[in-house]
Order: sequence, then structure tokens, then C-alpha cells
Amino acid sequence: MTTAAFHNIYERFGNRIRRFVAHKIADPSYVDDLVQEIFIKVHNHIDELQDEEKLDAWIFRIARNRVTDYYRTTKTHQPIDASEPAAPPRDFSDYELVFDNDIREWIDQLPDKYRQVLYKTELENRKYAEVAKELGLSVPAVKSRVLRGREKIKQMLLECCHFEFDRLGGIADCTPKKLCPDCDSAEN
Repeated sequence: MTTAAFHNIYERFGNRIRRFVAHKIADPSYVDDLVQEIFIKVHNHIDELQDEEKLDAWIFRIARNRVTDYYRTTKTHQPIDASEPAAPPRDFSDYELVFDNDIREWIDQLPDKYRQVLYKTELENRKYAEVAKELGLSVPAVKSRVLRGREKIKQMLLECCHFEFDRLGGIADCTPKKLCPDCDSAEN
């Protein structure tokens, strides 16, 4: 690629990529570095692009991938506020026992296509690829069914119990919304 051709690409996409990255990255000190890395990759791999009509999508895919890599490799640390008391240890053994014992009952209530994959992946701890091969499905289909099955179980839990969460997203409290055999055993 000639310098003039690359300069033309940078002129066409530079500002748009910079806005895209700035929108995705909270720390502005990294934006210029990431934009530079994106265009270095564009320069180094432009010969691999087979359809020039897809240049726009190709450059933005590189940008999205680089932003994703940034978040994978950058650890965000929050300073600990020493004035805030430490949270007391929580004992959720009752909740965990109820959920562990009754998760099979909730899974049993699911349609067969979700029940099969959840048993195999969640309870038997089998890999998605292994389950996909056994059931004659694609790996994305198994992942989709696991996700949808988990969502259905979450809805069952939310219909049954009221959860309060702490600021870190952990369960702070759980109280039954209605008479429920699953919740009644936690109270006894």
C-alpha cells in the first residue's frame, strides 16, 4: 500500500474511529494510543482485505476488537475507602442449600430442549462442544439454549422470591413472595 493510499484511508476514517474509541473508552489518555494501534493494524493488513466495498466494516471490526482487547488486558482498580467499614461476612448456607437441592426441580420444569443442555452443562459440568456433539447441535445452539434456560430459571426465582443485592451484586437477602415449597424449606 502506498503512503498516499493509507493517508486517504486515514483521512476518511480517522475522526470516525477516534469518536468511536472515545465513546467506548472512559479514560481519554488511552484514546490516541488505541486509534494509532488500530491504524497500524489497518496498514499492516490492508492487503488481506478482499472486497474494498467492505473497507468501512473491516476497519470498524478492527476498532471493536482492539477496544475489546483493551478491556481484557486493562485491570480497573478502585481504591478502597478506609473510612467505610468492611462488610460483615454473610451466611447464605440456607439459601445455597435450598437452591442446590431444588435446582434440579426447576430444571425439570423447563422445556426439553433447555432441560437437556442445562443438565449436561450445569449439573454434569460438561463442555459445550461435547454436549453439542452428543445432541447433534452446533456449539452456538447449545450456548443459546443454556442462556435461555438460565433466563427461564431466573424468572422462576424472581417469581418465587424477592432478592436484595449488595453494591457488588451479591445476594444480601432473600424472602419468599408467596408460598413456595422451595422457599418454605429455607425458613424451616
